[in-house]
Amino acid sequence: MLPPAYGWLRGWWTRSTFHWRGSIPLTGLTLIATDFFYFRALAEPDAMVSIVACLRRGSILVTFFAGTLIFKEKLFLSKLPCVLGILVGIVLILTSGG
Repeated sequence: MLPPAYGWLRGWWTRSTFHWRGSIPLTGLTLIATDFFYFRALAEPDAMVSIVACLRRGSILVTFFAGTLIFKEKLFLSKLPCVLGILVGIVLILTSGG
């Protein structure tokens, strides 16, 4: 992160100014908690890795639709093919009958 931080401080990109929000550390703590639960689930001897991995990848769907509906994402159509690709991958993994 040092090169982007250096570029930001030098003003290489025309961006708006940075505003500190309490959601920044909260996002980090949430990511740490989700990783903890993910690895805890994988540590279980009877864990089905394909199911746990699909649940983790499926969280992208929640983020995509929340960004579209709640935050009025303007570029959602350009992101839709990627999200559909992830969804197809999840369906293929779950229906492969391993």
